[in-house]
Amino acid sequence: TECGLYYSYYKQMLQAPTLMQGFHGLIYDNKTESMRTINLLQRMNIYQEVFLSILYRVLPIQKYLEPVYFYIYTLFGLQAIYVTALYTTSWLLSGTWLSGLLAAFWDVTNRIANRIDTTRVEFTIPLRENWALPFFAIQIAAITYFLR
Repeated sequence: TECGLYYSYYKQMLQAPTLMQGFHGLIYDNKTESMRTINLLQRMNIYQEVFLSILYRVLPIQKYLEPVYFYIYTLFGLQAIYVTALYTTSWLLSGTWLSGLLAAFWDVTNRIANRIDTTRVEFTIPLRENWALPFFAIQIAAITYFLR
């Protein structure tokens, strides 16, 4: 599936003996499409997985945290940033922290009750939208602050 495909590129970078060999394997991939060699960085937009794999290799956390958990926790952390940006935007628009709290509460309860209305991060973690949505929300909060 799409989820497994994106994670497999992250895992491929981690299993490569060196970063350069990992990059080479992604740029000259002949396993994803039959009878073709493709550049996965351009074709599949896997820059996020490459960045996380480099970060995992550089940080001294290999003894304490398995690669899959690092990947999942990073994406869930981005969703926390999304809720924080939503809170901030609502607070800036209304002028009261209660509005921000209600917006964040609505998002969290909507995720629990009806997952497809807000995001699919709970059951399809590595989708591109789960990477992009927090940064989009931060941009909205920044524009709101600027225009206010």
